Amino acid sequence: MEAPQTVAKSLPHVPGVYIFKNQSGEILYVGKAKDLKRRVSQYFLRLDDTESKTAQLVSQIKNIATIKTHSEFDALILEAKLIRQHSPKYNIIAKDDKSPLYLCITQGAELPRILYVRKTAVNPERDRVYFGPFQSGKTLKKVLRELRGIIPYCTAKKRDGRPCFYTHLGLCTPCPSEIE
Repeated sequence: MEAPQTVAKSLPHVPGVYIFKNQSGEILYVGKAKDLKRRVSQYFLRLDDTESKTAQLVSQIKNIATIKTHSEFDALILEAKLIRQHSPKYNIIAKDDKSPLYLCITQGAELPRILYVRKTAVNPERDRVYFGPFQSGKTLKKVLRELRGIIPYCTAKKRDGRPCFYTHLGLCTPCPSEIE
């Protein structure tokens, strides 16, 4: 088995997810990267400058696994899924006492809405589609920011005939408020 520093140097410059494991194969940490080689290598460059928690993590790493993705967005989604699935010791944000955060898209209305929800129901409502879980609200907002660049959508709470803020930026065209 190669040393983690050697593995880090041999990684490609592509987006993906990295998984740090200890001697017994237990997953210690799951992270995402726009550039796997740069991100993973950062852990091994300046150990004296890192926080004690990070230095402790690095001292336990015996194996590094990676999963290449097509984009940073895909890596973000995969990271959230793996953290929820494995509950790694060093992924503290995802292990809080709150129920998981989901993106909900309503389908029953003429114009669907995008909502943030902490889903607890085993049988979700039929007129809603859920995506997630996400490790934090910050992560979910980042996903929605990326999504808005690909698929314009409206988040206006009041649909009163006036275009929403995002219409002026060209990110909600046509605005559902103008249509109604």
